[in-house]
Amino acid sequence: MEIHTSFRGKVIVRPEYIDLVKLICNGEWEKAEEEFPFIQEYTKIEMSKKIPITEREIAHAMAEDGFLYLRDHYGTWEDEEEYHTMLDGTVWTFIANLEDYKDKNNNNALPIQSFIEIILEKIVTDVVLLEEWYGDKDSPIQYVLTNTKIKCKK
Repeated sequence: MEIHTSFRGKVIVRPEYIDLVKLICNGEWEKAEEEFPFIQEYTKIEMSKKIPITEREIAHAMAEDGFLYLRDHYGTWEDEEEYHTMLDGTVWTFIANLEDYKDKNNNNALPIQSFIEIILEKIVTDVVLLEEWYGDKDSPIQYVLTNTKIKCKK
C-alpha cells in the first residue's frame, strides 16, 4: 500500500508571480508552463500536478462531504480550512495530499522537495507556514525560509 504525504503552506508571493499562482490554484498547468517556462522542470515529475489540491477540488469535497479528505493523514488538517488552496492578494495558502515518492524517470526527484526548490524558492518572499506530514508520523516536518532557500526547521 502506498502511503500519502500531506503538505500545506502559507507563503507570501512576489507580485510578478501572482498570475502563476492563480493558474496553479486552478490546476491550469499547461497554461502556466507556457507563461512561466521555468516550471516545466517541475511539471515533468510524476505526481507534481497533485500540488496543490485545486480550489475546484476543495469546493467539491466541501460541498459533498463537509471536509477535505486527506488519505493516510492522522492530524487535524482536514478540518483546518484556513490552509485550503487560495490566493488573497499576495498571500497564498495551499494544501496537497499525494504519494511523495522518487520519480525514477527524473533523477529520483521527489514532488514536494521539487515544488519547494523549483517553484517556492523562486516565487516567494516569505514563508509563514510550510509543513509536510508523512503518513503515520507523529508530527509534521516544518520548513523555514533562510535568505533565498527553504530548509527544514531545526
